[in-house]
Amino acid sequence: PEDVRAWLDEADSKRLAQSLRSIGAACAAAGFGNAVAAAGRAIADGPGSALDESTLVTLALRARDTDAGAITDDGPDLAGYDRFITGNGGKE
Repeated sequence: PEDVRAWLDEADSKRLAQSLRSIGAACAAAGFGNAVAAAGRAIADGPGSALDESTLVTLALRARDTDAGAITDDGPDLAGYDRFITGNGGKE
């Protein structure tokens, strides 16, 4: 994708090397398409930082293991955790 290519083109050599290693790890974990989607998401969320391996692998695995569009910026429903921790809150 253009956004990932442009971001990598603008990176200095240290950030580029780290980012490519991270993309490689995400590819190994979840496949190329999911790794590139994860890189695009990470760049959109934090454009000034390097693409770290833990973030990319996590996002790539999430993309691989969920339905397209299932991940939103709203995040998951944590009501079950609220009930467990506080004894109330959220829907059953």
